[in-house]
Amino acid sequence: MGEFFKGWRRKIGVLTLVTACAMSGMWIRSLTIRDVLAWKCFNVDFAIRSFEAGLGWQRYSPSDPNTSVGWLTDSGKKFFYFDPWWTYENFDVVATTSRMDWAGFNFGSIEWTTLTDPPKKGAFAVWIIPYWSLILPLTLLSAYLLVAKPRVAKPKKFAEPDRA
Repeated sequence: MGEFFKGWRRKIGVLTLVTACAMSGMWIRSLTIRDVLAWKCFNVDFAIRSFEAGLGWQRYSPSDPNTSVGWLTDSGKKFFYFDPWWTYENFDVVATTSRMDWAGFNFGSIEWTTLTDPPKKGAFAVWIIPYWSLILPLTLLSAYLLVAKPRVAKPKKFAEPDRA
């Protein structure tokens, strides 16, 4: 067994496989539970989220004083109070939106202005990448590193100096 772990390839391969397995567990959990790690910095709310088979990053400004900070968990609800994509349809705002959704990848932003007097401005941005796009390359890389035979070093031939 100790012979199997000789060399950097096998060690990195096992580490990569463990990382892929951990991400697979996160993927399965994200199908029913939303996890959010939220923090505030300079009047901006930031979050890293895991939900609906994706891992995401989001930014919301100006900071909402009612937003929780820390580790938040919500079980299976489609809409979450920290995920305001849907809320702009329910209020009187003028919004400029850019959004790209493809194969689980979601990148988007929205800038909004309220129709109140005085108007308030805000912005929201989100990047979400699907877990499969992380797990598949990690699994393939670990398979290559674990299965590939280590190269055998060829002995170098040195020319003997002329003794004249």
